[in-house]
Amino acid sequence: MLIKFIFLLFSFFVLVQSACFDNGDKEVRGLCYKFVPQKLAYEDARNWCHYQNPVTSSYLAYVPDASTSSFLASYARTAFGSNNVNFWIGLSRNNSNRQWFWDNGASVEFTYFDILGSGNYVAESTVNAKWNTFLGTEVFYFACSYDPQAPPTFAPPKTTTIANVPVSTTPVPTTTVQSACFDNGDKEIKGLCYKLFSQKLAYEDARNWCHYQNPVTSSYLAYVPDAQTSAFLASYARTEFGYNNVNFWIGLNRNNSNRQWFWDNGAPVGFTYFDFLGSQNYAAESTVNSKWNTFMDTEAFYFACSYDPQAPPTFAPVSTPPVPTTTGN
Repeated sequence: MLIKFIFLLFSFFVLVQSACFDNGDKEVRGLCYKFVPQKLAYEDARNWCHYQNPVTSSYLAYVPDASTSSFLASYARTAFGSNNVNFWIGLSRNNSNRQWFWDNGASVEFTYFDILGSGNYVAESTVNAKWNTFLGTEVFYFACSYDPQAPPTFAPPKTTTIANVPVSTTPVPTTTVQSACFDNGDKEIKGLCYKLFSQKLAYEDARNWCHYQNPVTSSYLAYVPDAQTSAFLASYARTEFGYNNVNFWIGLNRNNSNRQWFWDNGAPVGFTYFDFLGSQNYAAESTVNSKWNTFMDTEAFYFACSYDPQAPPTFAPVSTPPVPTTTGN
C-alpha cells in the first residue's frame, strides 16, 4: 500500500516530463524546474536562470505550496548529491520595506520558513523542504522554473557551459533569435528588444533619448504588453541598475485633457498593471513588484527603451566618415 501511495503521489505531481525543454528538467504542477549543481551568489544564480536558460522566460524557482517545496527537496537531494544542502529559490525581499516578492512576479500567498532571520534572500533545505534566509553573498546550488506552455522568447544559443555545467540546447519552435537585437547588452522579450539606461532623466528627456540616441530602427520608451514582460523587465532592471527598489520610466502616459492613456510606440492600451494610479500622467515601473505608478514628468528616473528588431531600419548605423585627403599645391 505504501509503495502504491508513493507512486500515486508521484503521478499526481509529475505530469508529462517531455513538456519541459530539457530532458533533465522536472515538471511539477504545470511548471518545469531545472536544478543547477553550481554554487553561486543569489544575483548570479538569478541571472543564470534569466539569461542562460533561454527559450522562454525563466526565473529562480517559484514555490507556491508545501507539496511543491517537498517535491523539490526530494529532487534536489538527487540532483545535488546531498541530503543536507541549501539551494536558492526565487523569493527575496526589499531591504527598505521588508516586502517579499517572487522573482517571476507572482504574489506571495504562501511561505514555508523554518527560520526567518534578518537575511533578505531565501534558500530551501533538502533536510525538511523548509526555507531559511541568508545574505545574497552566500553561494548555494539553485533551481530555476519556467512555464513550458509560455510563448518562446528566442531560440536557444549554441552549447555553452557555466563553470563546467552544460546548458542543454534542445531545439524548439522559435520566433526570433537573441542576436537580432542590435546591441549585445539588449534583451529580447517576446519579439521586442529592450535597452535599459542607467542615467536618471525627466520623462521627455528619456523619451527623446530612446527616439534619437538609439538608432538603426524606430525606438521608443518601453512598451510593456503584459504582466510577464513587466516581471521580466523588473528583474532585469534590478541587476542593471543595481537596486531592488527603484523606479524606471516606461512608455505609458496620458493626455492631460481627456485622461486617455497611450503608449509611446502607438500601440493600443490593452493592458495596465498599476499598483497605485494617482493623478499624475507619466508611468514608471517599480523593481520591487514590477507594477506601475504615476509621477510628474519632471521626476528623474532611470528608463527603458524598446524596439522591434525586425522593423525596417530608419537609417544606417553611424559609421566613421573617411578623412578627406588633400594634395599639395
